[in-house]
Amino acid sequence: FGLAAWGYVPIFLEPRPPAPDIAATYNNKTITTSQLRQYIRQENIRDNDNYFCEKHGFDHSKCDKLEACEVHDLHSVETYEQILRMMTVQRLVVEWADANAVTKRENVSHSLKDLVETTNVNALISELHSKKVTPESIPKWEVQQYFDDNKEAFEGKSFTEAETEIRGILLQSKGTEFFTSYFEELKNAAGLEVNLDTLKVAQPTSQQIQTYYLENPDLFAQAAVASGMEMRIVSVGPGIDSAALAQEAVNKLQAGMSFEDVAAQHAQCGVAIPVTYAKGERGASYEEPTWKLEPGEVSAAVEDDGATVIFKMVSNTRDGQRPFAEVDEYIRQGLLRANMDDEYAVRKDDALFMVHGRRYTLGEFYVEFKELPAEFQTFYFAPEQIRRLVEQMVLKELLLEEYKDKAETEDDKHRVEHLKEQYLSKVFHSEKVDAQLEDVSDEEARKFYADKRNLLVEPASVRISLIWIGRGEGDGDASKNRARAEDCPLYP
Repeated sequence: FGLAAWGYVPIFLEPRPPAPDIAATYNNKTITTSQLRQYIRQENIRDNDNYFCEKHGFDHSKCDKLEACEVHDLHSVETYEQILRMMTVQRLVVEWADANAVTKRENVSHSLKDLVETTNVNALISELHSKKVTPESIPKWEVQQYFDDNKEAFEGKSFTEAETEIRGILLQSKGTEFFTSYFEELKNAAGLEVNLDTLKVAQPTSQQIQTYYLENPDLFAQAAVASGMEMRIVSVGPGIDSAALAQEAVNKLQAGMSFEDVAAQHAQCGVAIPVTYAKGERGASYEEPTWKLEPGEVSAAVEDDGATVIFKMVSNTRDGQRPFAEVDEYIRQGLLRANMDDEYAVRKDDALFMVHGRRYTLGEFYVEFKELPAEFQTFYFAPEQIRRLVEQMVLKELLLEEYKDKAETEDDKHRVEHLKEQYLSKVFHSEKVDAQLEDVSDEEARKFYADKRNLLVEPASVRISLIWIGRGEGDGDASKNRARAEDCPLYP
């Protein structure tokens, strides 16, 4: 009886939930079993996704191929525990953001708004595409017409066998046609008013560009660079001096023989090597005779790294400023951007366009523009491209108006909340983790390397340099060229 009672002791000692439907508690708050089930459904966590990674949860796209992920059944205590931990962390981050008024910061609130709007627009487009642009929406006569016009592409197939493939081909063009007409309908219905003249900015004058170039010489300084061809001459046997071979090569060059022909006779492996280097990169014994050369001139023999070298200058630049013609457009773009900053700040409240009576100002547009990646800003900077960007923003506003008329489901709300949680998690990590990290010391780096060497193993690989020597015509050439290839060492 005592042994039996002892076996039940752990049951009596287990913690009891506050209520039958409570799955977890934290900071005097609760997560119910129905909330847990809803989260699993809304996050679309399925039985075949039950490989849980301690570091990245169920998002295995972020996992390193060497990381081991735990494997649990979806409907198991272990997986429920991990999902509840994820839910708790997300809630704690949101509570932290609310307590510190993070979402009221201008940059955060704008980023959240942009994130949600972009997601809503994409969701609406996806829904429209799935409902309006389907293979079944293409008339059979149109499919038949395409088959008749392109019979050579479907040779050997009957119409029935090719029908599905043709519908897929036509679907792409149908999608473009549908959205083009759909956007035009939205524009017409919105009473759209666009004032592109608001975007105009004063252009820099030639005098302003020239003055900027003269007043900022340090911005346009350039180091001297030499480009040319180099033949490296090495000793090919005992008692044969590379310097003597080089002098023979110099004599042939002075007699009028071409640099390439002399290289074929005297250079290592019979080739001249293209060389480009900035002043100061090579030794004084090499640079002193070469920097004096003009394009087309050839140096005397120079000792360099165990070989005798002859250098032919092809082109060079001198220390000093880049020519004005090279930087003219760069300066103009910079001054134009400065004018844009100044003028748009003054006219930030001017209306750029109106949708259903809602004014979209120049200031709002410029905030969006400056948040684009640098390469996109450069692309859209031209007047014709910046107008295209405005058109895209107009379409975005029109689609958002359409989305507002769509009844939001619980899944839509969850999707938006999840996006906010992900973004706030990044803000939290940046402020509470990244900002607290100290630089890694050399000792820590060496210790990590020693402890984790098995994670830093790379598969065997090889990098080669190849000199191609053709077989030539006939067995005699092939034998001669093979011997030449075997005698010729590869060099860096």
